[in-house]
Amino acid sequence: MYVSRLCPTVPRCSRPDCQPSTDDDVDYMYDVLLSYCDRNRPWVLFTLASELERDNNFVLCLRDRDYESAKPRLQNFVDFAKISASVVVVLSAAYLSDGPCQKRT
Repeated sequence: MYVSRLCPTVPRCSRPDCQPSTDDDVDYMYDVLLSYCDRNRPWVLFTLASELERDNNFVLCLRDRDYESAKPRLQNFVDFAKISASVVVVLSAAYLSDGPCQKRT
């Protein structure tokens, strides 16, 4: 997987080569919040997240690991987006058809 120098575009991320755009930038707990659907979970957790954390030293927010179980998924997303420098959506046909933004019955 090729990760094009995403990190320098986000303020105060954890990588040492990041340069914040201003002194007023907020410190974030996570470099990236990943949004993905259940059908993409195995690839996200075992391929994408693994490589981003291990090989690229990103601090990721993953719903399977970091979300609070007592909160609704959407509230978790909003709360964690506020403390993440970037949000990356793993956009797939599955995400569009039954992704996190679809209503649950």
